[in-house]
Amino acid sequence: MRGELIETQYEHKALCQKLSAAGILSIDTEFLRVRTYYPKLCLLQIACEGRVFCIDPLAVDLDTEDLRTVLRSTSQVKVFHAGRQDIEVLYGCCTEVPRKVFDTQIAAAMLGLGDQIGYADLVEMVNGKTLDKAHTRTDWCQRPLSPEQIQYAVDDVRYLEDIYRYLAEKLEDKGRLPWVFEESEMLSDPALYQNNPESAYKRMGHGQKLSAVGQSVLKELAVWREQMSQTKDLPRNWIVRDSVLATIAQERPDSLGALAGLEGVTKGFVKRYGAGVLKLIRGVVRRQHHPVIWGRDSPLSSDQRALSRQIMAYLRKVSEDSGVSIGLLVSRQDVERLVRGRTDVNLLSGWRADLVGDELNALLAC
Repeated sequence: MRGELIETQYEHKALCQKLSAAGILSIDTEFLRVRTYYPKLCLLQIACEGRVFCIDPLAVDLDTEDLRTVLRSTSQVKVFHAGRQDIEVLYGCCTEVPRKVFDTQIAAAMLGLGDQIGYADLVEMVNGKTLDKAHTRTDWCQRPLSPEQIQYAVDDVRYLEDIYRYLAEKLEDKGRLPWVFEESEMLSDPALYQNNPESAYKRMGHGQKLSAVGQSVLKELAVWREQMSQTKDLPRNWIVRDSVLATIAQERPDSLGALAGLEGVTKGFVKRYGAGVLKLIRGVVRRQHHPVIWGRDSPLSSDQRALSRQIMAYLRKVSEDSGVSIGLLVSRQDVERLVRGRTDVNLLSGWRADLVGDELNALLAC
């Protein structure tokens, strides 16, 4: 199967009209983000009705309104494999997320085929084909694209509908097809792809080791770095690494010399950002109130640890009996939150509650 390259606005508009009438769309992207904060869409592949279309966003400044209409429509199933990154790229390109998503990796986990089975493995299992991996790390920004690159891109979507139909049939037999759409629906939440700088501190992993003042400094440094990364379109670590921000927050230097003397702080960082960072630190330290941002949970009690083991044993048995991957069903963090009395956990809602809710509630009530 050869890909049909879409390189003009006229072709793009005509294609979107065709896609709007299709029942199943298989979607994949080729993108780059090694040197940037925002992923750069280099190629968008969409397969439907036995044909593969490769939309080239670098060939012409495409008006994405028609594509947004297709993505937001609930008339078609949009099939992805491990689609979170692809959907993030699409959201960045046209500020729209696809609706009615079916993720084949989630579906495979629902059938006990592993937590993170690869697309190539599913292709081999369903179609008996071995995919060429030669262009896995190719530079998709280069033009013109070679026939081999285009074929690689085509292969990334040409088998998705077959895989969808294979998995959907098995899921239907088990009554789990709605579960996959429910689980895949989380990928259609725009908030998943909106990196609000004010929330950047939530990704930091070093806060619990700091004093309350240090935590406040680290939070503001995380916000500052996120804003800087977005403004300059550079990866966060190209501005400064998490561990270095934590060191700065812990030591809270009061001069450029003191800042330059900290482990991991480069001369370039001090030259470009030093004055601003020192001003930020002084402003935070002067505050009268410094709330605890990263708290530490107390250790589980012996009874809680015993209950946690009991719940995990039960869930492993459910996973074994049902074939639903344990990694999809639950995380250890969810179990710990449960035994601490939290109710805002996935296990207590949706398809998971249908599968384990009654017994789980009985265990928690003991």
